[in-house]
Amino acid sequence: MIQLQRQVPVTTFDVEATVAVGRDRPEFLAVARLAADMGRAIGGRDVGLELLGGLSETVGWRVVERCLALGLLERETGRGPARLSQAGAAALEYGAVLVPAEGTWRFFLVADPLLHAEVIHVERLEDERARDDRRQMKQDRNRGRSRPERGSSAPKALRLCKEKVLASIVDISPFEVREIGGRGLPGPGGNLELKLSWERGEEATVRVRGNLPGRDGGKARAVDQAIRPTVTLAELSFDEMWAALVERSSPVAAVELFEWMDRAGKPVLPIAFDRLATLGRQSFSLDLDVPALELDGMGHFEQSRLPGVSLVPRHPTDAQAWAEWLQWRKIDRFHTPVTLAQVEQEVAARFPYHQPRLVEAKSLLERAGQSPRERSSPFLLAPYDLGLWS
Repeated sequence: MIQLQRQVPVTTFDVEATVAVGRDRPEFLAVARLAADMGRAIGGRDVGLELLGGLSETVGWRVVERCLALGLLERETGRGPARLSQAGAAALEYGAVLVPAEGTWRFFLVADPLLHAEVIHVERLEDERARDDRRQMKQDRNRGRSRPERGSSAPKALRLCKEKVLASIVDISPFEVREIGGRGLPGPGGNLELKLSWERGEEATVRVRGNLPGRDGGKARAVDQAIRPTVTLAELSFDEMWAALVERSSPVAAVELFEWMDRAGKPVLPIAFDRLATLGRQSFSLDLDVPALELDGMGHFEQSRLPGVSLVPRHPTDAQAWAEWLQWRKIDRFHTPVTLAQVEQEVAARFPYHQPRLVEAKSLLERAGQSPRERSSPFLLAPYDLGLWS
């Protein structure tokens, strides 16, 4: 399995704005559903008959006008029937109606290539001072007075997200920035943890965890959400990602890795015999340390590890040395030429992509006689001394 992670910096910006946030309003969702089901513009008569139990067309038009004000419906002219709007379709998707509200809002922003939106959450900051300031500013505007603006202009990402339905990373509730006021002020910052997990044969998953910075040291908002893969990630295959990580972590180029994948039918790492420790030689696998790296279109990832990477000898000479080592290592009980032939078959089966020449029983006995203190030697010398080799 591939597991990568990184820290995602979160910034906040406080500014006066009009934001429509999701509310549970089933009566208006019913109108949006009616427009979607009919597939055409609807009027007061449709609403009265289908939703209001036969009430008058006049009452139905009042409901239509209210849905127009909420943005659930839209019409091309100033009067007449109205169709389902983009916001109405989003309301049906999220099961909530976007209700606009003016006030001072805190916007939470990120810049990460694996997240679909840069504005990930919004919270209303409402207190007496904010209400008084806003009331005074309105009075000044009405009297033709101007007050010097403090702070800085809204970040570009916030300006560009206007009139787009977004989803909060906290609870997936929808919101839409309708209007942004003058200047605002940066708020507290923080970090979230993004983790990418991918198992061969499955879809990649992206999960974001952590806490959004709280207000004035108050309680933070917990985040734990699975994120739909971006186009860049969705177009990438597991094997391509795996090869990119292994190429950064070993002396083997991606071209050679893909050649071996085609040959073996699965991701394998060709490796030199002398680079392997005992455990890797026995198991034909290892945990590969992956350095911190930058991947095109996906950003920077911290140091990680690829567990259980399957190994194959890189060259025929590596296969020969590896097979001889494994053959000698498997002599861990008393053997005669007959049982050594079985060992030879077992070892040869571990090298389906090479044809190493294994050591004959006589040569193995000679090695045991020359090095009687080696671990495997007694398992050959004892049965030979007992005359079991004849």
